[in-house]
Amino acid sequence: LNALAAAAYDEGKRLHVNTQFCGTRENPDLRGSITGIGETGFTPGALALGVLQGMADELHDGFNPAAHPQINRLVASGNAVRRNPVLRRLLSDTFSMDLYLPVQQEEAALGAALWGGVSAGVLSYPQAKHLICLEAR
Repeated sequence: LNALAAAAYDEGKRLHVNTQFCGTRENPDLRGSITGIGETGFTPGALALGVLQGMADELHDGFNPAAHPQINRLVASGNAVRRNPVLRRLLSDTFSMDLYLPVQQEEAALGAALWGGVSAGVLSYPQAKHLICLEAR
């Protein structure tokens, strides 16, 4: 699916997929949808790309750049982003920012350990922040 989504991205084949399959906090009855289906554009690649774009759009909908003008780079974590170059491209495109991933691959475990260190007084917040290494993707 990654290869098919990448080909659809490069070819500009787009479907609009609303990925709110389980609703939202405001509207739990909301369900996902697919629009833009035509005679030639309803392909597995376009559908995969549409789902990935829907995920990026849903994340972006919760972000207010005007409230945080100092934010100039996007940091993402988890295997969905790490293993999917198309999702990384879409996130970068959607947020209009360079995307960075932590070098460490067990982000949740590292975060829990760092938070434990800060909470126990073994690390300061700046020390913990310094231990998170990022690389551009």
